[in-house]
Amino acid sequence: MGSGPLKARFFSSAALALLLSAALASAATATTVDITFTATTGSGAVGSNAIEAASGDTLTAMVSLTADAAGVSSYGISLRFDSDFGDELNFVSVTELLTSPFAFNLTPGCDSTQESAGAQGGHVFTCEAATLGTGLTSGASADIFEIVFAVTGNVATDGFDIQTGVFNTGFDGVFGNAGGSLSPTFGGASVNTIIPEPNTVLLLGLGLIGLAVNGRKPRS
Repeated sequence: MGSGPLKARFFSSAALALLLSAALASAATATTVDITFTATTGSGAVGSNAIEAASGDTLTAMVSLTADAAGVSSYGISLRFDSDFGDELNFVSVTELLTSPFAFNLTPGCDSTQESAGAQGGHVFTCEAATLGTGLTSGASADIFEIVFAVTGNVATDGFDIQTGVFNTGFDGVFGNAGGSLSPTFGGASVNTIIPEPNTVLLLGLGLIGLAVNGRKPRS
């Protein structure tokens, strides 16, 4: 007689575990939009979504799309930068790409760009492409656009300075191979001020101490 509640608890726990497992699997394979630094004129290390930079450095980043099980037949993706009004980056250029299996861009070039300044964040709106057949399949990736920034004198170590998304209402979106609208996971990127190496910090400290000692010498 006591087996009924026990079985109910067991099946309830098993169902919960299956739901959690499905949710985790779905999150792990969600369509993603990422941004990666691919080149710099400075000393920062490329290959990730975070880079150290100094005023005057020129940074190149790539925005890419990776499909989940629904695939991707078309997309329109935008980007914002300096949304915190830190004015750490100056827009230099953007190149809309057409990567296989996408067959055509809906319009030449990205829709519009705007420089950040003061209380105005910057944007690059709607870089897009589509195909008439099957587009990206599960796990496949394609580069969407390449963007170049110049680092300003306001660069600081903080949160994301660049964010991808569907910011151009009525134009942006990501659509699966079956035609449905998708909700990708959008990534961002950060530009951080260069942290001096320990030896550099030590030499700077010794130099400051030397200046202090010289300043205290009695005058003859």
